[in-house]
Amino acid sequence: MSIENLSNELFHDIFDYLEACEIFFAFSNLNQRFHQLLNSSSLLLKIKFNITTVELYNDICRQIVLLNKQQIVSIQLVMLPHINRFFSSLTIDSSFNRLESINIQQIETDLLIPFLTNLASLPRLFSLTIYVRNVFKNLNKIYRLIFALPMLKFHEVAFIDDNPPSTLSMATKKEQSRIEFFNIIHSCTFNEITRLVSYTPDLYHLNIFHTVQNDSIDRMNLPMTLSKLTYLSIYAIFITFDQLETFIKNIHCLLKVLHVITRSEDITYLDADRWERFISQNLPQLEEFKFQYYEQTIDPNKSLTYLGGPNQFSSSFWIARKWVFCAEAHCEHVIYSIHPYKYIERGNSLIK
Repeated sequence: MSIENLSNELFHDIFDYLEACEIFFAFSNLNQRFHQLLNSSSLLLKIKFNITTVELYNDICRQIVLLNKQQIVSIQLVMLPHINRFFSSLTIDSSFNRLESINIQQIETDLLIPFLTNLASLPRLFSLTIYVRNVFKNLNKIYRLIFALPMLKFHEVAFIDDNPPSTLSMATKKEQSRIEFFNIIHSCTFNEITRLVSYTPDLYHLNIFHTVQNDSIDRMNLPMTLSKLTYLSIYAIFITFDQLETFIKNIHCLLKVLHVITRSEDITYLDADRWERFISQNLPQLEEFKFQYYEQTIDPNKSLTYLGGPNQFSSSFWIARKWVFCAEAHCEHVIYSIHPYKYIERGNSLIK
């Protein structure tokens, strides 16, 4: 059977697994049929720049991106120097009328504002991921442009840690976004977090990165309601258990998934009874719970927080939910964790 006998529909299914540059390099010069197939409006293209030479990059931009704007459904790139030069002259606007997803790594801050401004004209942009290379001085403007994107559902933003804090005010109803999935990968105070999520009332999935020392939960704009929030993941260095408890209680959500990673020196995190009371009283719908507590062990004069003995995490509460407590010793730290019990069935044996 010749490849020529395969249907166009089957080629479309095959192309769906390939990146646009791979498709064009392999098929564009074969014959008239493939030329028409590649330029068909029904073929959706995924652009992923992984290019080492300026010449090759320019060829791809000229032959694929600029000539096939209406077929591009996703763009993923790392902003290397030669890409910066082209990207600064490329306007991603309403002519990319089928573009649904953008993932940009290491973008320079001087390119970020004009880039985000143009995105407001995209009619189908549902997902936006941005990793900023250097320090940015105006987080407020960045977030206002992001929250103004009309169709955005998924957003992930990462800045280096020494950016200034956001001073956004609480959102009005006219300023609220459709974002449902929000990853905040830069350090935020509790007050900043509450102001940011006030723009996302439809939020159901939230990841938070908190590394602010001496942050006071008393200054939070609480209480607030995130009635659709079912997934919460928090990476925290300095948050105490009391602060975590207060934060979750006051956002009035119905969590089904809670993940917590902390390096806080608060032994309360290892109190099984405290966790049991908190979850039973505040998170009755919780289905998945994952927790990690890192304790440094490089100081030879410091004894470990949790020295073993009877396993507090073995009551009927933990057994019924199949949540297991573990301790892992490493060279410079011990990781105490709680995670779902899972097994692989091999013959008659069960392996955790």
